[in-house]
Amino acid sequence: MTRLSILLVMALSASGLLAQEWNGWWAGGSSGATSGSGNAIALARTPSAGSSAQATTLAYTFDASHTVTSGNTVLLAIASYLSGAGHNYAAGDVTKTAGSATIGTVVLDQATNQMADISGVAIFRVPITGSGTLTLTYNNTTAGGFIFAMGSEWVGFNASPVGTKATSTGTGTSHTSGSISTTSAGIIFYVASEVSGGDFTRTYSDTLLYKVDAGASTYTAINQYKTISSSPNTLTDTTGSDSSAWRVVYVQYITQ
Repeated sequence: MTRLSILLVMALSASGLLAQEWNGWWAGGSSGATSGSGNAIALARTPSAGSSAQATTLAYTFDASHTVTSGNTVLLAIASYLSGAGHNYAAGDVTKTAGSATIGTVVLDQATNQMADISGVAIFRVPITGSGTLTLTYNNTTAGGFIFAMGSEWVGFNASPVGTKATSTGTGTSHTSGSISTTSAGIIFYVASEVSGGDFTRTYSDTLLYKVDAGASTYTAINQYKTISSSPNTLTDTTGSDSSAWRVVYVQYITQ
């Protein structure tokens, strides 16, 4: 079958698509009220917009002057959909295909698998072991599907970074992680998607990394996060009057 792939080239500029939004900034440290020590988790640098399209190859590029840094971690938020076909996510779906950076073992931290006519969402973690440029490729192995992708680089992850994680599903206009209890400082990283056939204006509860709301022309999803300052937490987003089947995944990442 034709390979459906997403190339991620770590550099700073990217062309946006209709109704796609992102929020980039130089992040400072922030201490959590829950227990933890050392440096807080923060964005390593301004991320570019993500991408969403129906294609066999979809690429976006960050400015080459902002290369990934050894010791940091890249999180790759993926959502995917193909009418009539499913896909079970696996760590091997994401590989390095170009660039001077080196990476450790890719880890699939959480996913709810793509099913026939129902979106799937996944969070992949990529440790950076050598600084430089980087291209990551996501492979869904099926032509004609839709893919949403957002990459972000982080500092301050614990050596064993994964805390609470879960998935949730439903039908309607409101998506939720459910109540998340945490005992360590860090962030909650959230990805949601729905099967939408129309455009809408999404609202969301926390810090936006990237969203797409143009369901009439492309594939819709959202990636947001929250710095933990108390417990419990609930992350949400809503799709206005657009009611559809939705999927959410989240992972708590623990600070050093």
